[in-house]
Amino acid sequence: MNRIESAVLLALVFLILGGCSKPEPGLSSADRTSFVGRWAGNYTCPKFPTTPDTLIIATASEPLEFSITIHSGHFNPDLVTGTLTQKHEITIPKQIMGGALGTAQITVSGSALSFTQTGFGVTCTGNDYHLF
Repeated sequence: MNRIESAVLLALVFLILGGCSKPEPGLSSADRTSFVGRWAGNYTCPKFPTTPDTLIIATASEPLEFSITIHSGHFNPDLVTGTLTQKHEITIPKQIMGGALGTAQITVSGSALSFTQTGFGVTCTGNDYHLF
């Protein structure tokens, strides 16, 4: 590999890594506890009716990571991974969700959780999730 190829490869690595959501400084695995559990709420996408929904959020092996089952009560749930990027927010990087590449954010405020998922060029939202 010549110097130009090496420089291009290095630039690509920095671009890819720079595009990833990085955790806020000072977060710890203890900050994950407000997210863990089974959450029931309402999910809606444009042109479709609002439907009841369930998310299951569990800790993963890394200190700030989660294993998340999206739409666990539906016929085709998705298992994705996410990272605590702010004290009250999980970022789910590009993964297969609903049969397409998509991203998502999960935010907790008090005892309620909200969920935003983007894929297929559409943004769907989940609101008023509560632990059950």
